[in-house]
Amino acid sequence: MRALIALLLAGCTGSATVHLQFRNSAAASTSKPRALTVSPAVPSELAMRMIAVYLAEDVDPVTLNNIGQNTMIWLNEECGGSIGDCDIEGQPGYSNYVQSYFDFAQGVDAVNAILNAQGRAAEAGTYRYARIEFCKIGPDGGDPVEPNVEWSVAGLSAPRRFGTRMCGVTSQPFAAPLELKAGDTVTVTLAYDLSQTAATVDDDQPSGPGCIGGFTPADQTCYQDCVQTGDAVSGWSRTCVNVPVFTPSAAAAGSY
Repeated sequence: MRALIALLLAGCTGSATVHLQFRNSAAASTSKPRALTVSPAVPSELAMRMIAVYLAEDVDPVTLNNIGQNTMIWLNEECGGSIGDCDIEGQPGYSNYVQSYFDFAQGVDAVNAILNAQGRAAEAGTYRYARIEFCKIGPDGGDPVEPNVEWSVAGLSAPRRFGTRMCGVTSQPFAAPLELKAGDTVTVTLAYDLSQTAATVDDDQPSGPGCIGGFTPADQTCYQDCVQTGDAVSGWSRTCVNVPVFTPSAAAAGSY
C-alpha cells in the first residue's frame, strides 16, 4: 500500500475528465452453505473516512501494490488539495485530516452530486481497477490511531467504530479495461451490495474481528469487526461486518 501513496503524489497531466459516483445495488446472493444458521444483516450505517479514489492500470495480487499507470479521480476536500499531506484524524505528521465519514448506507443522490462536481482531470491510459484510500499505513504497520470505519445495524444502541490497517480497498476489475482518451468525459460508477456486507449468527463469542458461519474454515466467512448482542436470558448473538466489495463500470458522462 505504500506504493499506493507514492504513485498518487504525481500530478495528473492528461486531458480526460472523470466524474465519480456510487450506486447501492443488491446483487444475487453468492453465500455458501454453512454449518451454523447465519442471517443477513443489512447495515443501517456503513461509513468510511474516505481520502481519495483513483484508477489503477493493474494491481499485484500478492503485494497489492500498483502496477503501471495510476490516476486520481476524487480527493476529499478536507485534504486541502494535497494527497501527500493528508490522512485521517489522529495520525501524526500531516497538515490536513479527514474527519468526516462517507456513509454507504444513506441515499447517495446528494452525495453523488458533490462527487460528480469535481470532474477531475485524469491521465489518458488503460485502467483495470478502481481503488479507495481511507487511511495511510504508518511506519509500524499498526492500526490507525483513530477509527476509520463506523457501522450500525438494527438493535444496536449506538454506532460502532473501529480502525483497520487495510487502508486501501481494491474494486473488482472492470468488465473490460477502461480506455481513457484525450478529450473523453467519463463517469465511473462503483456499485456495491450492502446485503452482502454483514451477517448475524447465534453464538456467545466476544466482539472484535472474527469468522462466523461454520465449524471449519472452509464453511466460514471472516469479518473485520463483530459486535456481541443479547444476553444469557434472551440468547446471545453476534453481528459482523466487512467493508463493501465494489464493482466498477464506466460510461460517457450524461449517459448514466
